[in-house]
Amino acid sequence: MAVRSSLTGDNVAVIRHLPQGVEDRLHVLSLKHSGDTLTPTERVEFEALVEQAQRLMVANARALSRAAGPSVGQEASRATRIGTSRSTASSSR
Repeated sequence: MAVRSSLTGDNVAVIRHLPQGVEDRLHVLSLKHSGDTLTPTERVEFEALVEQAQRLMVANARALSRAAGPSVGQEASRATRIGTSRSTASSSR
């Protein structure tokens, strides 16, 4: 698995990537999926690679979030609470 560091403020997040060969295969299978020409075996392989890529994206998002620090999550949470309280207040009028 390829690894790259990404700077976020004073922190470093380790971002992982699928190996180039796996990315290439996923791309080929994606094209076949779009054209509805996957064989049953390719469909199983495609779904497994998509799941692998999704797990990797979630892990990278978590790493970036940790590197950004807690204030980013707190600000997003605060904005959501403010937006929710405003919409609740306006809907009760």
